[in-house]
Amino acid sequence: MGLHAATALNRRVKSSAEGAVYAGRFNIGPRLILGFVFIILSMLVADAVVLWQFHLVRTQAERLNGIDQKLVAVLRVHTSLLVFRDRLEELTDSQDIGRLVAEGGFLRTAVLEDTRRAMSALSLPPFDPQRDPTILPTLHVIQSALPTQLEAITTLATSGDWRAAHLRLANEVTPLESLTATLVENVDHQVGEEQTQTVRNIKRVQRLVFLVVPLTAVFTLLIAATLGVAITRSITQPLARLVEGSKALARGEFQHRVPVTGNDELAHLGRVFNDTALRLRDLYATLQSSEDRLRLVIDTIPAYAWSALPDGSVDFINRRFLEFTGRSKEDMLGWGWGSLVHPDDLTGYIGEWQAAVASGEPMEGEIRVRRMDGEYRWLLIRNMPLRDERGNIVNWYGTAIDIEERHRAEDALRRSETYLSEAQRLSHTGSFGWCVSTGEIKWSEETSRIFRYERSTKPTIELILQRVHPEDASSFKETVARASQDGKDFEHEYRLVMPDGAVKHVHVVAHAEIEESGEIEFVGAVMDITERKLAEALRDEESHILEMIARDAPLEEILEKLVLAVEAQFAGLLCSVLLLDEDGQHVRHGAAPSLPKAYTKAIDGLCIGPNAGSCGTAMYRREPVVVTDILQDPLWELYREVAKPYGLRACWSVPILAHSGKALGSFAMYYREPRSPRPAEARALELATHLAGIAIERKLAREERERLREAQSDLARVSRVTTMGELTASLAHEVNQPIAAAVTSANSCLHWLAGDVPNLDKARAAAERIAKDGTRAAEIISRIRLLFQKGSPQLELVDVNEITEEMIVLLRGEATRHWISLRTELAADLPPVLGDRVQLQQVMMNLMINGIDAMKAVDGTRELAIKSQRAENEQVLVSVSDTGVGLPPQRADQIFNAFFTTKPHGTGMGLRICRSILESHGGRLWATDNSPRGANFYITLPAKSEARV
Repeated sequence: MGLHAATALNRRVKSSAEGAVYAGRFNIGPRLILGFVFIILSMLVADAVVLWQFHLVRTQAERLNGIDQKLVAVLRVHTSLLVFRDRLEELTDSQDIGRLVAEGGFLRTAVLEDTRRAMSALSLPPFDPQRDPTILPTLHVIQSALPTQLEAITTLATSGDWRAAHLRLANEVTPLESLTATLVENVDHQVGEEQTQTVRNIKRVQRLVFLVVPLTAVFTLLIAATLGVAITRSITQPLARLVEGSKALARGEFQHRVPVTGNDELAHLGRVFNDTALRLRDLYATLQSSEDRLRLVIDTIPAYAWSALPDGSVDFINRRFLEFTGRSKEDMLGWGWGSLVHPDDLTGYIGEWQAAVASGEPMEGEIRVRRMDGEYRWLLIRNMPLRDERGNIVNWYGTAIDIEERHRAEDALRRSETYLSEAQRLSHTGSFGWCVSTGEIKWSEETSRIFRYERSTKPTIELILQRVHPEDASSFKETVARASQDGKDFEHEYRLVMPDGAVKHVHVVAHAEIEESGEIEFVGAVMDITERKLAEALRDEESHILEMIARDAPLEEILEKLVLAVEAQFAGLLCSVLLLDEDGQHVRHGAAPSLPKAYTKAIDGLCIGPNAGSCGTAMYRREPVVVTDILQDPLWELYREVAKPYGLRACWSVPILAHSGKALGSFAMYYREPRSPRPAEARALELATHLAGIAIERKLAREERERLREAQSDLARVSRVTTMGELTASLAHEVNQPIAAAVTSANSCLHWLAGDVPNLDKARAAAERIAKDGTRAAEIISRIRLLFQKGSPQLELVDVNEITEEMIVLLRGEATRHWISLRTELAADLPPVLGDRVQLQQVMMNLMINGIDAMKAVDGTRELAIKSQRAENEQVLVSVSDTGVGLPPQRADQIFNAFFTTKPHGTGMGLRICRSILESHGGRLWATDNSPRGANFYITLPAKSEARV
């Protein structure tokens, strides 16, 4: 049969070629439909045959199953009867009447139910009761006899005759078991015969199935193969020609033509293909021209453009981008463009690009790319995928725009915003916007910081009102209501109360802007002027304290005023000033009006050191010491019990330093709770320390000036005494002259009175000369005594010419002794000067003596010239000129320095003292060379209207 089928299939295949030409007359759809219908019908017939055979097998199997069920039913009757007998024997042996009655009924019911089921099963086909007519009567006997026997046994048991019950059970029930056993054997024999017959029927059906199914399958396959070959050839041959034509089109051979036969769809497709090829030839030419124009456009557009393959590698770059980078296209294609990206941006950008290629999502980014001149410029990169109709990416297209200027502008804007934010923070000025209609408020970070709200807190009028000082709340509400109604600019100052109780002063300025919709919006600034308010108060106090310092008020009064002024600026603040003793080791009370007297008394006299509380440590270290908690800080370990009874917890101390760096004392701030200094408190502490330092240093300077003035006066007196000692001989000559003249005049007076006739006129004239010479001697002695006298300067109106003449009288003898001539040119209209007469005499005497000393060893003309005249700016000018050795060469600028001298036995202090005296009188002293030799010394003193007291 298999050989026959193969031969038939070969014939079918050979004839399929002829059928293909005939089948070409039909469309592909009808061809396939007919072939499938024929194949389906063949398969349905084969399936029907197979199903019928399977139906026969199933019938035999069901018959076999029914027989088995009948056997099981009979076996169950037999088993139930055995159980019934065995249980009754147990109950009879136990002589338990209750259980016998209860369980006997249940067991009887079970046996009768199984008997009824067996009778029902045996009455159904395929079992034939006629083959063994004793089966059903046997079942009926069991069904009718069993209740009677059970009732009889129960009756005997109830009467207590258990032996009779045993006999009844053995004689009546046991024979029923024999009947059921015989019944089981008969049924089993009959079932065995039925099973044998059924098995033979099933084997016969199986042989038929094994024969019919292969034949049906072979027949169906032959038909399907024949139709498939015919239909397939009628389709594949035209398709092969179309595929060849498509390959030709892919190679660009648009002149290729597909042979067309028949009138089916493929024939129509071939004709359409040929027409399409012609059109494609024309379109390709047009496309080539359009592509050239598009490439020109892409190269011309003011942007950098490229395309990339689906894997991300670049396959095209426009000319403008190549000109921007200065690289060739070969260098840029693929992944070569990465060498132009800034190293800091390359890794991140490649990662983003690869992620976009993997996900197929558009990407946008900013990177720095190196231009042809080596400068990196920021470019905005955008890449978009091109997808086909199935959603697959066929290409990527990207553009880049130079955003360097925008980046610089953004950086500038960012810096500007940073500067603005920093400026707001530094100036404590915040900004805000307020929409009246919606009540929405927006404020800057600095504004939220001023109000001490979190940056994320949404501001409202009610929220702001919670911070407003109760005393300013009404005026704040009035300002808000007025601004909401009239929509005009407003300016307002009020106080804020912070959660920690601190008070802030703010100044608010707002400008109204009316939108096109008519809504009013305010844009304004909030300035924290707390420091300014505190500074103004401190400035007022500072001015007052400086006035006290200027008028030399007592130091204790100044320091107490300073402490009270600082304490008034901060609630709960206590201040103190401690002064460092002259020994530099112990502290003395300065001012602490608010601190407990017992505390100030306890710390008075304590020694400074590295662990001497805040103040003692600050003076020891000469640097600020901040103790936030006295009870915890080790610096207060030795003094903690001193401060604890008075509730002092925080102490910040700053040393009061002199300009030399020496510690003068300390200024301290106390609080009764642990805390750190706020900026305003730190500035107040610094200012108070500065003012205290000014006051203390001024007092010390005043005392030092007094000591210096006394020392200078003593030094000047010593200088005068020294000078007068050098002039002893000359002074003695000057004093002897009027005394000798007085003696001569006295002798003459006696002579004129001793005559016979006294010449009273002559005697009177002689007496007048005696009085005049005595007065002159007394004046000389008085002037000398004044120069030796010690005392404080006495300011008076002094005639400079008169002082000059007095010094000439004293020094004339010294000049004559050394052959020095004195020449004076004193202006007659000199105004008086205000000064100390003795000190000005000392200056003139020193300058004249220096001139005389400079000419002692000089040959030639020796002349000392003294001139006085009016100078500019209401000044009196006096010059002392000599013809001596002159100023020392190359060292003329040193002659006014202390201890500089050109005399063998000079002290070097004369000119230094003279300049100090003149400067204290508001004047000047300088020197120049005299021509042809010698030196000129010039003095200027202010006239009476310009003199300084």
